[in-house]
Amino acid sequence: LWSCGVDTREFALCASHEMAPDSGHLQYRVADSGTLVLSYPERKQPAARHFSFATFPNGDAAIGFMHQGQQYTVIDRLRGEGSVTMLDEDGMTRELDCSGNQTLQLNYTLRLMHAAGLWQH
Repeated sequence: LWSCGVDTREFALCASHEMAPDSGHLQYRVADSGTLVLSYPERKQPAARHFSFATFPNGDAAIGFMHQGQQYTVIDRLRGEGSVTMLDEDGMTRELDCSGNQTLQLNYTLRLMHAAGLWQH
């Protein structure tokens, strides 16, 4: 659904072609030099159990989730670079700006998020 790169790291949101609140899957993946270093959730599971999705009046879209005490937010900006933000339990924030591709705003993605129960429009 979405990907962006920073140096040797590639961040991606991957989904099944069909999703519903109790079927299909969404995964956040991070690869470094082509090697998978993080997959959340580890096993493919319905998205509603793990993710939240939001759209904003300026056209931006975001997907968020918690993993090992960190709040992750993937932001796909309609005008500008995308980013991945990590907020840890101590309130420390790391934000990685990357070349996003404005795919979280596509009708196909919005339909998937709605069908999965993540987006109420």
